Amino acid sequence: MKMATERNRCPSDTDCNGELYRKRIDYTFESNGRKIKVPDLEVWQCDQCNEIFFPAEANERIDLYERFSGRFLVRVPPELHCQLTQAAKEHHRSLNQEITFLLSQALRK
Repeated sequence: MKMATERNRCPSDTDCNGELYRKRIDYTFESNGRKIKVPDLEVWQCDQCNEIFFPAEANERIDLYERFSGRFLVRVPPELHCQLTQAAKEHHRSLNQEITFLLSQALRK
């Protein structure tokens, strides 16, 4: 038995009668004078009028990028800084990549 596929009509005010399809985009916007880029965001786009619609998951991700820049300053003792730099070199990563990896591993535990 075949499953019926749901067709998503374009809700645009233009009455284009188009259908929506999923698409991945890099979405850039400005907030408080800061340019923010959200990479690989899944959206819906109309095949007729090309208008883009953001599902709830996309809006949540946009809000996350708006609230958190991904930057923070951490002061560490010089000895730890040296150890982290050596570990990064051993793993062929930048210091930033090494610290990101270590923090993500620590949060998974």
